Amino acid sequence: MSETANYQRHILFESDFFEVVDITWTSSGANTTPEALKTHGHGWSECSVLVNEGVFENTTVLGAKTEVQVFEKGQVIHTPKGAKHSLRCLSKAGRTLHVYTPKIKDLAQQPLNFKTDKNNGLSESLKLNEPLRLDHLKILLAEVQKNSISASSPYFMNQLFSGVSPQMMLANELISQTKTTLATQEASPVFSQVESEVIKSLCSQIGWSPKASEGVVVPGGSAANFMAVHCAKQKYFPDMKAKGLQNKIFKVYVSQDAHYSFKKAAAVLGLGTDNVSAIGVDEKGRMKADLLEQAITADKNAGFTPLLISATAGTTVYGAFDPIDQLAAVSKKHDLWLHVDGAWGGPAIFTEKLKHLTQGIELADSVTFDAHKLFGAAMTSAYFLTQHKGILLSANDVSGADYLFHDNDDEIDRGKMSWQCGRGADAFSFWTIWKSLGTAGLGQFVDRLLATRKEVETFIKTEPRLTILGIPEYLNLCVRITPPADKVYAAADWAKIVREQLKTEHKAFVNFSTDKQGTFLRFILSHPELETQHMVQTIKWALEVQ
Repeated sequence: MSETANYQRHILFESDFFEVVDITWTSSGANTTPEALKTHGHGWSECSVLVNEGVFENTTVLGAKTEVQVFEKGQVIHTPKGAKHSLRCLSKAGRTLHVYTPKIKDLAQQPLNFKTDKNNGLSESLKLNEPLRLDHLKILLAEVQKNSISASSPYFMNQLFSGVSPQMMLANELISQTKTTLATQEASPVFSQVESEVIKSLCSQIGWSPKASEGVVVPGGSAANFMAVHCAKQKYFPDMKAKGLQNKIFKVYVSQDAHYSFKKAAAVLGLGTDNVSAIGVDEKGRMKADLLEQAITADKNAGFTPLLISATAGTTVYGAFDPIDQLAAVSKKHDLWLHVDGAWGGPAIFTEKLKHLTQGIELADSVTFDAHKLFGAAMTSAYFLTQHKGILLSANDVSGADYLFHDNDDEIDRGKMSWQCGRGADAFSFWTIWKSLGTAGLGQFVDRLLATRKEVETFIKTEPRLTILGIPEYLNLCVRITPPADKVYAAADWAKIVREQLKTEHKAFVNFSTDKQGTFLRFILSHPELETQHMVQTIKWALEVQ
């Protein structure tokens, strides 16, 4: 029996697989009600609470969303994996029965694991040879989890994604239970509808007509950028689908800070990496439209065939947004495909506070959008979107698949629109998050993190050893940190040293990048529960490194 404040907690049964707890709530005075169970998480355990007596208010924190409900005798409160909740007895007395599956091992967001030694002792256990009994397999899986890096903590700011939302976990559980394919409508009728709905809604948010636009889920933002080059080639040179490149030398134009996937696309699609032209940027990291115009004109005069311009909406280091409207004017003048790589910055379309950064996006021929980054969908939930309805089918459908694709009067099998055949319901986790938060909620998600970034900027400006680089407009914050005065380390290397120590001590996981002056820290704001205090604490730890 354990006692805390005005409730008593009694463990009825516990094992590694589940735990049953009875809690009795009593008031300490005639006009008072029992104290609440404060907001807490259950790690990766699910919690079900049966109200046996009394009336209770339950507050559930689902990442970026908080829900409050009142429960009475006989009702069950369920908190999914990854969520947090608080419970408050509204009556003078009450009794609740709590079941945790599996048993709760640690209620805190820590311990964190931000660095794992390669010599972790798992090498032999991971080898595939003899069969393993189920109980031993579970032990091994627990060791794999223990030694893996998790993005679940708000102190994970290393990638362009962070956080493990309860909505995502609920969606993934259903996906695992069904294990179906999006190749055909008949094999996945509901998940096909879900994918179509997400794509239609994204296209509408961009400003396209749902009747004239379409899209497909692809395995990552890189694949979406590949698809843009592929569809551009199909639009302007449809014969090449059957006959090949026919000695044409295409040119693709990106900013000097664009994602490297365009070079990969050029390599895979036969264009050649030398034919990806990196255009210079201004002081904000945005592609210069005048330099783009000059490059296209020069290439035309040299006998090359300009094909595609890609505007980046949210560069990976500084979070810069190319001037889409200006690039659209150049694209229209030369009749080129305009793509917007919004893998990271695409969520800006959901908030009025950032609409100016994506001005002209509705003029693009195609857009890349990654929901697994900022909005926390499962890895991966990436979308290639285009306002050229029918081009995905014409670019990707081939003969020889009659065994799989049968006549379907209702809707085209989505596998015909993709390079892939079998693929999972990768849109479902984002659909679940969007359904939970609503369209306005997605915008509020972005707005809250923007406010956090501004508060952190204010703190950074009070520290003489810190300098903010560039002009932050999105959810990237690049900070140069100089070593303490008594240190002999080169200032150019200090950020890398700081990052490594933060990882080694399992305090925080941030990235670093390099400019002409040396290394600097790059903070990414994407975790749904990231607060100013997390970033300020991380920066203070960074300043303490000796």
